[in-house]
Amino acid sequence: MTVPGTGRTTGRITPTRNAHLALCCALLLAGLGASTHDVWPTALACGLFAALLVCWVGCRVAPVPSVRAGFAGVLTVGEPATSVVGLTNPGTSWTRPAIIVHRLCKPLVEPVRCHVEPLPPGNRVAAPQIRIPTQRGLLTHSHVDLECPGPFGLFVRRHHLIHRQEILVLPENVRPLPLPALAGGATGARSPSPDDELRGVREWRAGDSPRHVHWRSTARTGALTVVERGEPKGGSLLIVVGGTWGDPEYEGSLATATATGCAALGRGSWVALFVKTDASKPAAFVELDERTARDVVGRLDSAFLPDDRDLSRLATKVRPGTGVLLACDGPARTDERWLTLLDTAVLAAGGTFVGRAPS
Repeated sequence: MTVPGTGRTTGRITPTRNAHLALCCALLLAGLGASTHDVWPTALACGLFAALLVCWVGCRVAPVPSVRAGFAGVLTVGEPATSVVGLTNPGTSWTRPAIIVHRLCKPLVEPVRCHVEPLPPGNRVAAPQIRIPTQRGLLTHSHVDLECPGPFGLFVRRHHLIHRQEILVLPENVRPLPLPALAGGATGARSPSPDDELRGVREWRAGDSPRHVHWRSTARTGALTVVERGEPKGGSLLIVVGGTWGDPEYEGSLATATATGCAALGRGSWVALFVKTDASKPAAFVELDERTARDVVGRLDSAFLPDDRDLSRLATKVRPGTGVLLACDGPARTDERWLTLLDTAVLAAGGTFVGRAPS
């Protein structure tokens, strides 16, 4: 469970609609008693004023439970997450019923709203709620709104707490692009190369190239046999990032690129991001590893498309045979001039421009 830091709280007592109605009735009765010189309307008005005062004091002196809120485990877009709201009664008397709303500083997860019954002195309770994150990102704090109704519901004591905590929502787990397609381009399968990993021999199938026939095995068994090779382990993948945080196309494309990068890391490949987070600074190469790749992507905000000077630096990291994958939003996908510059820079460095990761 995420342990929140020190919170800042502000509280105020506000009248409800019933209190406004009671106040209007008291004023009308007081006016009626003054105009008719009748004691009963005046007595009723005084009783209503006294009831309002007693209810306000009761709401003011009632103990307010202390609140802690957070999420259990790691948050991932599209996967259920448990939000835990804990309350403790530090006072010497029972608390009033409370309504708690836990919301994040960004709309990554739907707000959690729960009703808590009165707590005896020194008691504590936890109210878990299941929520599904809808957006990735990094949060630095969350908000907790606490409402404690007073007697007869005439007044409500409201507290707003800000919990200083870090909550990271990781990108959605999606199916990665097939790694053979990365080695041969966006069109799909490629022809086996002598540098590929040798998997063994098998019988000849229609469509196999005569260059891959294993003649020794063919002569020994009398059946046409070919060498079967797989994609070599290792290699490298560079993910170029550019788009607006929260854009559905950008987020979907980034999730696919992240899944593909993690799959490549699992095969021993070198994987890095090429991202420009500040328009006044050059784009940076961020190398990824299996343990922190999704965390790094989860912390990304909006990213600018690398400019001409940034693309000229690709040759420093793009080695011959490196696959370059683009994770971007709609405007970048339709910018033909920029896509041509990217393709030219990748080809000049000896790499392969795979294309745009689908959303």
